[in-house]
Amino acid sequence: MPNPQRLIERRFRSVLIGQGLISSGQLVLVGISGGPDSTALLLLLHKFSAELGYRCEAAYFDHQIRSESERAAELRTVRMLTEWLGAPLRCGGAPVPALSRSHKRSLEEQARIERYRFLGETAAKRGAALVAVGHTANDQAETILLHIVRGSGLRGLAGMAVSQPVPGDAGRRLVRPLLSFHRRDTEAYCHFCGVTPHQDSQNQLSRYARNQIRSRLLPMMEQLNPRAAEALVRLGDAAAQQVRLLSELACSSAVQSGRGDLSQSRLRAMTPALRNEVLTKAYAEIAGTPKGLSARHLVAVGSLLDAGGEHRLDLPAGAQAHLIGGELRFERRSRDTTPAESMVRQAHHERDGGAERDGGAEPLSIPGFVRLGGWEIAAEPVEIGAIRTPDRLTAVIGASDAAAGLSVRTWRPGDRMRPSGMGGSKKLQDIFVDAKVPRSHREGVPLLCIGEAVVWVAGVRSDERATVRDSHSERVLVSARRLDGA
Repeated sequence: MPNPQRLIERRFRSVLIGQGLISSGQLVLVGISGGPDSTALLLLLHKFSAELGYRCEAAYFDHQIRSESERAAELRTVRMLTEWLGAPLRCGGAPVPALSRSHKRSLEEQARIERYRFLGETAAKRGAALVAVGHTANDQAETILLHIVRGSGLRGLAGMAVSQPVPGDAGRRLVRPLLSFHRRDTEAYCHFCGVTPHQDSQNQLSRYARNQIRSRLLPMMEQLNPRAAEALVRLGDAAAQQVRLLSELACSSAVQSGRGDLSQSRLRAMTPALRNEVLTKAYAEIAGTPKGLSARHLVAVGSLLDAGGEHRLDLPAGAQAHLIGGELRFERRSRDTTPAESMVRQAHHERDGGAERDGGAEPLSIPGFVRLGGWEIAAEPVEIGAIRTPDRLTAVIGASDAAAGLSVRTWRPGDRMRPSGMGGSKKLQDIFVDAKVPRSHREGVPLLCIGEAVVWVAGVRSDERATVRDSHSERVLVSARRLDGA
């Protein structure tokens, strides 16, 4: 019977050589946390370093989230391993909790930003051509599910790439040699090598979205399909192939004018998938990365193409889509233009002359606002610990719900919602009657939606998802005000 340890090693060697991840003479900086995945990665990379002619150094980053005693125990585990292997260790850290509050980001997102910044800067100082991280197939499945829950497009379904530029440093590569391995493989390999990894207590906390997916959502899916994680990885592989095809087609599509602007008419004539890829590439040239441009943003940019005249749309990372003269350009947001001023000019504009609206949903950015008839609906993130009390003109949405996409529209016949405190749903028409909203006013009342579901009738009634009172969680504050002062 084959030795399981040797099987893992042969598979790993095959990945390194078959996918050309590492070349002879290169220095590889290995991100290590002390957990089983990164520990197995360092063990495996070290094993083949002499044979394949590369060198390894390790890099440890302290997020300063956990107690000092646990952080010290983790670092001791990392030091013991690197000293045993004779691998140089580079250490760094950042006050992630404080930074996440100041930048109004989740702990997970801020931790990822700071960790990759440290790895990129350390690789540059050490002259390392590659940064290797220990993401596995389990991480890939969780990432794809997380993207689906947040409303991903095709690029998000592709998950993580085996090789990509280091964030912020296009001259160096970030590689994931374990992406075809499972967590059971890394745990088993550590056991075979007689190494006991450190177990991070943060992996058990339900406040993190990824942990909820790992401990609750995936196990539920595995009740329907025991190999659900593998199915998600196959989905990611198929999506990645489609993304590569679309990228090649987008590069060959001559839609730019001499100034680099995109032709509105030619974009409109494209299939949605190809158009979205062209838009994503144009955005990435300004923002430096396609990350942050969600399916919701692409829908909003696409809506500009059906407009006439001049319009602007604010996008993440300080970028802006600007439609003018039949051409769409992506540019940096002007420093003398506030987001609020720019939002007024975007595709979420009011109909001229007070014409009747058709109830079409308009995406609500966070932060950002939408003007609808005589109302302004604004959204902003709420810091953990801050008290925000929902009322008739204020909704408080959990960050996980808001991640599914917020939009604002007007009433449509047949609309229903689940009012807070009630066991079931109720027609909006009946809610308007109960609240004594005149029939002539109903079509102008803004409705806040999560996905397709109405969760808040501004000034009238709220769903439970619009009345979150837990100050220990990440939330979004949505407020309504009458522009006429009524």
